[in-house]
Amino acid sequence: MRELVDEGCTGRACATLDALAAGLDDVLALDRRRVRARALERFRPERMVDAHVEVYRRIAAEHRARPETRARDGDREPSTEKTAHAGPRTARRGGQP
Repeated sequence: MRELVDEGCTGRACATLDALAAGLDDVLALDRRRVRARALERFRPERMVDAHVEVYRRIAAEHRARPETRARDGDREPSTEKTAHAGPRTARRGGQP
């Protein structure tokens, strides 16, 4: 979990149960506002979405670069055609739009 813990800021990463017990007082003394601010910075929805989109883009690029994918798809580029979208449907109640 070291990728989730900022040592001394948001917690402590301990390798053993004894180390965990020994560091408990330090963790309880952490500035809760600082911990919260770091969590909001790291895990806000926009950042999480951006990170997930980047992972999907990387996976798609790696997939397109694989020789068997290129051979199957005839070495063509992905389509850039736009599709029409009529917009959201509106529900009607009692004949009213």
